[in-house]
Amino acid sequence: MKEYQHDFWIPVISVAIWLPIVFGVLVLATGNDKNAPLARILALVGSVLGFLVTLPLYTGFDITTSNMQFVEMHN
Repeated sequence: MKEYQHDFWIPVISVAIWLPIVFGVLVLATGNDKNAPLARILALVGSVLGFLVTLPLYTGFDITTSNMQFVEMHN
């Protein structure tokens, strides 16, 4: 049986989950409408980074196997 292991230098799944949460909190922390341009910039940066982080998941997915892929294991 062939093992599928993807060695990324960052934990892609965790970053893909936490990045939108962090940027969402940052957008909320901008406050009221006076800081709307900053909130828009933070939302755009968070969205683009979230998309870029998930690209390796899309491009590295192997449709020929039913094995687990992109598994993160921590001590």
